[in-house]
Amino acid sequence: MARTGAITARALRKGARRVPSAPDVRLRWLISRDGAGMGPGSDVALELGVDRRGRVAEAALVDGPRRRVVPAEGRGEWTTDGDLWHLEIHGIVSLTIRAGPRGLRALYARTDLLTALGISGGRYEFAGAVPLE
Repeated sequence: MARTGAITARALRKGARRVPSAPDVRLRWLISRDGAGMGPGSDVALELGVDRRGRVAEAALVDGPRRRVVPAEGRGEWTTDGDLWHLEIHGIVSLTIRAGPRGLRALYARTDLLTALGISGGRYEFAGAVPLE
Protein backbone atom coordinates (compact mmCIF):
# COMPACT_ATOMS: atom_id res chain seq x y z
CA MET A 1 0.00 0.00 0.00
CA ALA A 2 1.37 3.42 -0.91
CA ARG A 3 1.10 6.27 1.54
CA THR A 4 -0.53 9.48 0.45
CA GLY A 5 1.53 12.63 0.47
CA ALA A 6 3.58 15.02 -1.53
CA ILE A 7 5.90 13.84 -4.27
CA THR A 8 9.04 15.83 -4.89
CA ALA A 9 9.69 17.56 -8.21
CA ARG A 10 12.69 15.28 -8.71
CA ALA A 11 10.53 12.18 -8.32
CA LEU A 12 8.01 13.60 -10.81
CA ARG A 13 10.79 14.11 -13.38
CA LYS A 14 11.73 10.45 -12.92
CA GLY A 15 8.20 9.38 -13.85
CA ALA A 16 6.53 9.00 -10.45
CA ARG A 17 2.87 9.93 -10.55
CA ARG A 18 1.18 12.26 -8.11
CA VAL A 19 -1.21 10.54 -5.70
CA PRO A 20 -4.57 12.31 -5.67
CA SER A 21 -5.55 13.75 -2.33
CA ALA A 22 -7.76 11.73 -0.03
CA PRO A 23 -11.47 12.52 -0.02
CA ASP A 24 -13.47 14.29 2.67
CA VAL A 25 -16.21 11.79 3.59
CA ARG A 26 -19.45 11.73 5.57
CA LEU A 27 -20.52 8.28 6.80
CA ARG A 28 -24.04 7.51 7.97
CA TRP A 29 -25.49 4.71 10.09
CA LEU A 30 -29.28 4.38 10.53
CA ILE A 31 -30.32 3.46 14.06
CA SER A 32 -33.74 2.19 15.12
CA ARG A 33 -35.43 4.59 17.56
CA ASP A 34 -35.87 1.71 19.96
CA GLY A 35 -32.16 0.93 19.72
CA ALA A 36 -31.35 4.58 20.41
CA GLY A 37 -33.70 4.58 23.43
CA MET A 38 -36.11 7.07 21.83
CA GLY A 39 -39.88 7.14 21.46
CA PRO A 40 -41.85 6.57 18.27
CA GLY A 41 -40.88 8.24 15.02
CA SER A 42 -38.51 7.70 12.14
CA ASP A 43 -35.04 6.24 12.54
CA VAL A 44 -32.22 8.39 13.83
CA ALA A 45 -28.75 8.42 12.31
CA LEU A 46 -25.16 8.66 13.39
CA GLU A 47 -23.22 10.85 10.98
CA LEU A 48 -19.44 10.85 11.08
CA GLY A 49 -17.34 13.14 8.90
CA VAL A 50 -13.64 12.60 8.28
CA ASP A 51 -11.48 14.99 6.32
CA ARG A 52 -8.68 14.49 3.81
CA ARG A 53 -6.11 14.92 6.61
CA GLY A 54 -7.55 11.89 8.41
CA ARG A 55 -9.18 13.89 11.21
CA VAL A 56 -12.69 13.60 12.61
CA ALA A 57 -14.44 16.68 11.22
CA GLU A 58 -17.82 16.04 12.85
CA ALA A 59 -19.85 13.42 14.68
CA ALA A 60 -23.53 13.79 15.50
CA LEU A 61 -26.74 11.93 16.21
CA VAL A 62 -29.33 13.24 13.77
CA ASP A 63 -33.04 13.09 14.60
CA GLY A 64 -34.94 14.94 11.89
CA PRO A 65 -33.80 18.58 12.10
CA ARG A 66 -32.10 18.06 15.49
CA ARG A 67 -28.37 17.29 15.68
CA ARG A 68 -26.65 16.24 18.91
CA VAL A 69 -22.87 16.47 18.77
CA VAL A 70 -21.13 13.25 19.74
CA PRO A 71 -17.65 13.66 21.26
CA ALA A 72 -15.18 12.08 18.86
CA GLU A 73 -11.62 13.22 18.46
CA GLY A 74 -8.92 11.42 16.63
CA ARG A 75 -6.69 11.28 13.67
CA GLY A 76 -5.46 8.60 11.35
CA GLU A 77 -3.62 8.51 8.08
CA TRP A 78 -5.25 7.78 4.75
CA THR A 79 -3.50 5.12 2.70
CA THR A 80 -4.29 4.23 -0.87
CA ASP A 81 -4.13 1.12 -3.00
CA GLY A 82 -5.18 1.95 -6.56
CA ASP A 83 -8.63 3.51 -6.34
CA LEU A 84 -9.18 2.23 -2.79
CA TRP A 85 -8.70 4.50 0.22
CA HIS A 86 -8.26 3.17 3.76
CA LEU A 87 -8.49 5.06 7.04
CA GLU A 88 -8.19 3.82 10.60
CA ILE A 89 -8.82 6.23 13.48
CA HIS A 90 -8.29 4.20 16.66
CA GLY A 91 -11.46 3.91 18.72
CA ILE A 92 -13.51 5.85 16.15
CA VAL A 93 -13.69 4.36 12.66
CA SER A 94 -12.20 1.84 10.26
CA LEU A 95 -13.05 2.62 6.66
CA THR A 96 -12.34 1.47 3.10
CA ILE A 97 -13.86 3.40 0.21
CA ARG A 98 -13.55 3.45 -3.55
CA ALA A 99 -13.25 6.99 -4.89
CA GLY A 100 -13.57 7.49 -8.61
CA PRO A 101 -15.20 9.58 -11.31
CA ARG A 102 -18.63 8.27 -10.34
CA GLY A 103 -18.25 9.31 -6.70
CA LEU A 104 -17.61 7.46 -3.45
CA ARG A 105 -18.59 3.94 -2.52
CA ALA A 106 -17.96 2.55 0.94
CA LEU A 107 -16.75 -1.04 0.81
CA TYR A 108 -16.24 -1.35 4.56
CA ALA A 109 -17.11 0.92 7.48
CA ARG A 110 -17.10 0.16 11.18
CA THR A 111 -17.35 2.54 14.11
CA ASP A 112 -16.90 2.14 17.85
CA LEU A 113 -19.01 5.26 18.48
CA LEU A 114 -22.25 3.25 18.40
CA THR A 115 -21.02 1.00 21.22
CA ALA A 116 -19.78 4.05 23.14
CA LEU A 117 -23.33 5.48 22.84
CA GLY A 118 -24.76 2.25 24.29
CA ILE A 119 -26.32 1.10 21.00
CA SER A 120 -25.94 -2.64 20.61
CA GLY A 121 -25.47 -4.58 17.40
CA GLY A 122 -28.59 -5.44 15.43
CA ARG A 123 -30.05 -1.99 16.11
CA TYR A 124 -28.34 -0.14 13.28
CA GLU A 125 -27.17 -0.52 9.70
CA PHE A 126 -24.61 1.28 7.60
CA ALA A 127 -26.32 3.57 5.10
CA GLY A 128 -23.36 4.72 3.02
CA ALA A 129 -20.79 7.40 2.37
CA VAL A 130 -21.05 10.76 0.60
CA PRO A 131 -18.61 13.61 0.08
CA LEU A 132 -18.33 15.83 3.16
CA GLU A 133 -19.40 19.37 2.34
